[in-house]
Amino acid sequence: MKKFLKLDHLHCAGCAVALQDKINKVQGVNSAEINFVSRIVTLDIDSKDYKQTLKDVEASIHEFDKTICIIDPRSQNKEGKQKANTAKKVQYVLFGVSVALWIAAIILQFTLKMWSVHFSIYLTAYLLCGYPILYNAFTNIFKGKVLDENFLMTLATIGAFIIGEYMEGVAVIIFYIIGEMFQHKISHNSEKNISSLSLLKCGEASLVLSDGTIQITKIDQIKVGDIIVVNAGEKVPLDGNIISGGANFNTAAITGESVPQYLGVDASISSGYIAEDGSVTIKVTADNNNCTVSKIIDMVQEASASKANIEKFISRFARIYTPVVAGLAAILAFVMPAFWGYTLEAFKLWAYRGLGFLVVSCPCALVLGVPLTYFAGIGAMAKSGILVKGSNYIEKLAKANTIVFDKTGTLTTGQFEVTGVHTLKDKTADDILELVAYCESFSNHSIAKSVVEYYSQKTGKTINTAWVQGYKEVAGGGITASIFMEECVIGNADFIKQYGELDLIVPAENETQVYLLVAGKLQGYITLADTLKPDAKEAIKGLKAAKMKTVMLTGDNIAVASTISTSLGLNGFYAGLKPAQKVEKIKELSKLNSKHKCVAFVGDGINDAPALTSADVGIAMGGLGSDIAIESADMVIMTDEPSKLVPAKKIAKNTMNIVYQNIVGSIAIKVVTMLLLSFGLANMWLAVFADTGLTVLAILNSLRATKRYKSKIKNAKN
Repeated sequence: MKKFLKLDHLHCAGCAVALQDKINKVQGVNSAEINFVSRIVTLDIDSKDYKQTLKDVEASIHEFDKTICIIDPRSQNKEGKQKANTAKKVQYVLFGVSVALWIAAIILQFTLKMWSVHFSIYLTAYLLCGYPILYNAFTNIFKGKVLDENFLMTLATIGAFIIGEYMEGVAVIIFYIIGEMFQHKISHNSEKNISSLSLLKCGEASLVLSDGTIQITKIDQIKVGDIIVVNAGEKVPLDGNIISGGANFNTAAITGESVPQYLGVDASISSGYIAEDGSVTIKVTADNNNCTVSKIIDMVQEASASKANIEKFISRFARIYTPVVAGLAAILAFVMPAFWGYTLEAFKLWAYRGLGFLVVSCPCALVLGVPLTYFAGIGAMAKSGILVKGSNYIEKLAKANTIVFDKTGTLTTGQFEVTGVHTLKDKTADDILELVAYCESFSNHSIAKSVVEYYSQKTGKTINTAWVQGYKEVAGGGITASIFMEECVIGNADFIKQYGELDLIVPAENETQVYLLVAGKLQGYITLADTLKPDAKEAIKGLKAAKMKTVMLTGDNIAVASTISTSLGLNGFYAGLKPAQKVEKIKELSKLNSKHKCVAFVGDGINDAPALTSADVGIAMGGLGSDIAIESADMVIMTDEPSKLVPAKKIAKNTMNIVYQNIVGSIAIKVVTMLLLSFGLANMWLAVFADTGLTVLAILNSLRATKRYKSKIKNAKN
């Protein structure tokens, strides 16, 4: 079972990696992932004795660092925040005083020339701003944490004081703290983006009681089938269907669309929508745990826990990098002076270079910059109405070179219209329509719903399901049932052939056929037509411009599939497929790809679960209302717009470009800095930049994954 914990006062990205390793060793923990940006620990623990396991996890966290505060991710923790704010204010005051003293000491060092005076001021400045680091380093030694960030900074700065580099010793601490402030500020802003999702939820709703009066009720007490009222300016608390009234709704928080949408009677409505200019009465269809907003929060929380392969590599790299660089620092400081006879000057020279190595030995630029980039990319997707289950799917979508579409409900509207009822034998057209409608009455397929609706409108009759016996539906094929005591079979041509002889019928290119067999004889068929979505051509054009191969899979006949494929300009299509055959086609397409390329599948999220699961990236279109979409898909497009795949692909590629920039840039700068330090061509100032300065640059660069998507999406739509 999964559990989430929020860690407050977890300040070091490198320490997050070490803490994650420690939690993973706790008995009963199958896996643990720490997202340093959101400070959330995602635990997969055994359900047998999960309470004891949670206690053991909390004990291991406090053993690692007593200052870490464990809280509920959804808790506001106002008292804790007030204490944290007070502590920060004190820290800022002391930091300001330290900077002032440091500047004063520099001036006195070059004017007054009194060693004792400027040394005392340097030491005071050092202790005022560095005491938390010194304290943590000292206490961590007894826990065996001798290579954490606090210890390395303490060792480097004390070493600088020992060899007489007071100004640089204080500078390292000052600029390290400045870097930490930047990190915390940016991480806090990113964390607020997650926390802001909880604001989509309403705590209460206006419940209509049986006597017609309205009572303000907590939403966790409202059940499916209850009636609620939403007035102008209010947020929709739960999913439902509008039974009276109408209004323009701001849907931006859910769908990413800025233009308000009018919804009236019989329209489905999602939690998180905001009524702008009217009141509606809603019949609830999903409770607090299963409504749209809850699913979004769960998906984002899951996304923050799921790490891409590159993130996992960085975590492994961090475990090796710091000990190796610290070891090189020790070699520089204690081995290299031997070649100069261990003179004081030689020791000071090489000790200074070794101390510089210690400063650049923390991998925070990588450990923080890379996940923050993914986080920004996930945020960019969410603001565009595209939910991603994890950063690993951004990585896969960026590598995808083939995108496979289901037809109905994805490229087409899925709203079929009956274009004709054709009789071939004894039954009249009215008989055929009635028998097919009765057969389709239990099905949720879009074709079935269209036939039933057409029957009701044309005849004015309602279907008495008592006449439907022995109902059996075969996905991607058809239905067998006893209707009015007659054995009926309906479905596509391949399905019908299994139950009787099918005369050769040449269908229209844009029509779908539903054939009817009665007692093994073909009596007639119904033709239906589906229409393309308004932005389907735009979507295919944009994806092909991104050098992606576009393929369509459908259970429909070849004539219909060929017409749609030609009108959209697809690279290829496969028709007459059952769900299992769609899975096989996706596997075939995956085999044709190289190891470094991926296949994405886009479906409506209702009857495409096997295909969504089998693809490298499964994308559900407008499928958030379906539980199977949430379970099967890796990404969910909140609207029914296939054109949103274009900005999704661009965001993914942009995110990965920034990830690679941060990785290559960070490693290159650190390696170059260490080489320069080794040959005496750099000083401690450059080492400080290669640590805290580089971390800040990596973080700022990662934010481009959020900022750049806006123009890209706008361009994609234009």
